[in-house]
Amino acid sequence: MSVDVSDRVRGVGPRARAVGRLALWALVALLLLRGLGAIISPPDDISPTEGEGADQRVDGPVAAFAVHFARDYFADPRGVARHGKPGTDNKHLEPGVAQAEVVGSRPVVPSESVVTVACELTTGHLRNLAIPIRQEAGEITVLGAPYLVAGSVGSAFEPERGSPVSGVDAEEIAKLVIRFIDAYASTGRPADLVYFVAPGSEVTPLGGFDLVGEPDVAQLDDGETQRTVTARVRLKDQATGVVYPLRYRLELVRRQRWFVAGVQGTSR
Repeated sequence: MSVDVSDRVRGVGPRARAVGRLALWALVALLLLRGLGAIISPPDDISPTEGEGADQRVDGPVAAFAVHFARDYFADPRGVARHGKPGTDNKHLEPGVAQAEVVGSRPVVPSESVVTVACELTTGHLRNLAIPIRQEAGEITVLGAPYLVAGSVGSAFEPERGSPVSGVDAEEIAKLVIRFIDAYASTGRPADLVYFVAPGSEVTPLGGFDLVGEPDVAQLDDGETQRTVTARVRLKDQATGVVYPLRYRLELVRRQRWFVAGVQGTSR
């Protein structure tokens, strides 16, 4: 018995269409499964840190402590800086904090880190406060005075008090620190710091603050061409009039004269 070719074609057509539909639905199912998997399992390059730009994960208790400290500091900077811990009876004499969150953390040693908290003040201004914190034996403490930074993460903190600036360059160094801090606090343009900053180095200015009085300058070493100094300062916020007690660490280098090569909380 012979079979007409047209009958064969008519028989193959429905089967081919059925197989094609099955393959299409299988492809759709595969794409759906892959999409769901991407949602459930994020890409490997997503860092499990808290806060954009963070260098390490911030434990919940440390983050809560840092936020609490930052809120109390901006509400009563003189009182919190004096006692070195968040208060429990804060009267919010200064502009308070509307929102605060940890945006960065940098380790110093296993039990110490600098935690940066971004605070939106009730005046609408944004301020980043870097807080040196120690977590040891279940206790969380502040190592020293915090400092305002232009970015999200502060650099390593040196808790040493240091000694008075000494040597034949003591007066030159003291004048450099005073003039630099004054410009660093007030200007928003890096170009305004060119005279003070060492060639090849970059410093991001804080901007929006005025230096009140003279910094209390101390040295952590007494190198002839490199020196590390700290400066305890009082900066007045141009927007709110609030005066903040702060502490900065400066890396200095000598090239015919002394320059600033790096500042705590800025890039070098």
